[in-house]
Amino acid sequence: MVIFALMKTSNIDSDRPRPLADHDDLEPLDMSGFSHSFISGSHNEDRLDFQYYFCALEQTLYADVFLGTRAMGPPDMAHGGCMAGILDETMGILPWVLGHPVVTVTLSVNMRKMIPLHT
Repeated sequence: MVIFALMKTSNIDSDRPRPLADHDDLEPLDMSGFSHSFISGSHNEDRLDFQYYFCALEQTLYADVFLGTRAMGPPDMAHGGCMAGILDETMGILPWVLGHPVVTVTLSVNMRKMIPLHT
């Protein structure tokens, strides 16, 4: 299972609080291996900010996610391709964490609702 916590804030700040960091049963994933990832790699000042957490007991991946201005599609909304990329990466990370390397063969996304930036 994958659970996102979208964070409403005005900018990316490495010192900003992360809602999921306070949960004792969640271990933050070491993000150093993601430095070249298109989605969660080296942070663009105002594009995307991620921190993944894993709960071994529930076998669940959680993610703190921030969508900045440079992730814009329609005015003040996240780009659909950005959202599909987030979905693709996050669905792929959980099997890797569980020891099952996978890649996406096909990804088809039907958007139902726009997501505002700075969340």
